[in-house]
Amino acid sequence: MTTQPARKNKMYTRTLTFTSVNVGTDKKGNAFANFRADTVVKSGAKAGSTISIFGQAFGRHYAAMKDAIVVGQTAKVSGYQDRRQADEANGVTALQSFVLIDLPAAKAAPIAA
Repeated sequence: MTTQPARKNKMYTRTLTFTSVNVGTDKKGNAFANFRADTVVKSGAKAGSTISIFGQAFGRHYAAMKDAIVVGQTAKVSGYQDRRQADEANGVTALQSFVLIDLPAAKAAPIAA
């Protein structure tokens, strides 16, 4: 029996405004979305500035969030940064993307005493 290795990527929560979305299916028939979205940088030298990022959502994660991944819509999402290695022999360029995992759970309201 094999086990899946633990993910080493740090999870982030971001508020994204989707500017373009392309939906497709892979060879196995699983739906996915590639998108561009604007987000505001929270820390560092670019804090407060808006940047455009590339992202992806696959399979069951896309199915759970497909109503939120719509051009012009803003959604709070969680995911991780992923970097695809370049393979120049096959025409593959290096690519950094934000892979969506889920919509963050709403925080419970505090219980009044």
